Amino acid sequence: MRTTLVSDIASLQAGWSSLFDSDLLATPFASFEWNSAWCRHWSAGGKPWVLAVYDGERLAGLAPFLLRHRARLRLLRGMGVGVGNYWDVIAAPEDREQVVAEVVQALDQRSPEWDALFLDKLPEESSTEAALCRAGLRLDRRIRWPSPRIELPDTFDEYLSGLSKTRRWRMRRNLRAVDNGDLVVRTVTDPNELRKAIARWQALRVGWWAKREREMNPEHGSERFLAFTEEAVMALAAASNVTRENVS
Repeated sequence: MRTTLVSDIASLQAGWSSLFDSDLLATPFASFEWNSAWCRHWSAGGKPWVLAVYDGERLAGLAPFLLRHRARLRLLRGMGVGVGNYWDVIAAPEDREQVVAEVVQALDQRSPEWDALFLDKLPEESSTEAALCRAGLRLDRRIRWPSPRIELPDTFDEYLSGLSKTRRWRMRRNLRAVDNGDLVVRTVTDPNELRKAIARWQALRVGWWAKREREMNPEHGSERFLAFTEEAVMALAAASNVTRENVS
């Protein structure tokens, strides 16, 4: 495998999207759509610094960073974080171990190009930190970022069958509003409706915090956050629709 440094993330779009689809551990925060929108709204004063790992001509893995200068320091941080959770190397399961090793080796070899690396969003199951330690790169602080999840069965009935009798009763009681038609669940695909839904979502979040007299991150209630969320979500929705059409 070989590793190259890429600053134009648009040149990676097709390979990035294919790689994202193959990575069973990747969250939406690792997608090309999220990161390209993030760069347009949150990368002021920095530049993309993406380590692309190739196996021949095949893109086998990515480590998307942003390089910023602060005072006289050159700081590397995972791209897409801050307003997003979780960051890690992107790779297919069969390539992950070697890709992580290649990324760590490239970071070591290119250490004259950066002064500090912040990986504050690594999920608990990530192998990246251990690989950095094996390479002899010093870690000053180690904080694991919890990444809770639920492994769901294929059908809702299977999920219910795994619950206790009491929890099944509570679940069905809570779903009566849906079953009776009091609440309607629908998929929004029209761009204009999607924008309105995102705006309502942000208003609900801001109102939730205000009602409880709790302090919300001011940036999360800003127009910039709303504009970024609209762009990222709509791009992800469009990519999802394309994928479904290709599969069908």
